[in-house]
Amino acid sequence: MATPSLTALSREALLERWQEISSDHDLVEAPERIETDAYGHILRSPPPDGDHQKRSYRITRLLEDLLPGDGAVTERSILTDQGIKIPDVIWLNPSRAHEIHGTKPIEPAPDICVEVRSPGNSLEELAEKKAAYFRAGAREVWMCDQNNIIEFFGPKGQIAKSAGCPRFPNKIEPYLRAKAERKIQRERRTPPPPPGRTPELSERPEPPAR
Repeated sequence: MATPSLTALSREALLERWQEISSDHDLVEAPERIETDAYGHILRSPPPDGDHQKRSYRITRLLEDLLPGDGAVTERSILTDQGIKIPDVIWLNPSRAHEIHGTKPIEPAPDICVEVRSPGNSLEELAEKKAAYFRAGAREVWMCDQNNIIEFFGPKGQIAKSAGCPRFPNKIEPYLRAKAERKIQRERRTPPPPPGRTPELSERPEPPAR
C-alpha cells in the first residue's frame, strides 16, 4: 500500500499548530529550541551553549545601539513557508516593534533576521532558513560564525555591509572592545567634579534644643 504524500499546512493551520505547542507546558519548559517544519511536525534543536548566547546578546545589543526604536530581541518565532522558525536575533522597524510582544509568530518576517551558527548547523540547513526568511519578507539575513564574523545577505545574495544598518561591523568582538576602550579614554579625559565646600564650623546649624 502506497504511503500518502505529506501536504504542507496552510498559514492558518501552522498558526493553530503553534498555538497548541505554546500551550503545552512540557514543550514550553523543554530546554531545546522548538520549531516546526512545513507540516507542523516539531523540530528540536539542542539548547545554545554559552558562546552562542553571548554572540546573540552582543548582536542584539549592537542593533539597539545603532538602530532606532526598540525592535531588537533574541529568539522570537516567525511564520515562514517552511514552518515556524526562530532566528537567534531579529530587528523590527520601530513601526512594528509592538509585534515583539506575545507568542504569535511574527508575519511578515522582521526586517533583519540573524542566525548564529552552532557546530551542529549544516550549511544546507542555514541556506534553507535564509531562503525561507526572504520568502517570508525579510529585507536582510545575517549569519554569524564561531569566530564572531558576520556575513550580510540581501534577497539577491551576499552584500559587503548591511543596507539597513551600515555601521554594523563585520566582526563583533573587536568593535565592542574598541568601543569600551573609547569609553574609558573619555572618562579619563573628563575631569572629576569639584568637591562640595565643607561649611566652616561657625556656619553649621546649631543642634536642636532638647
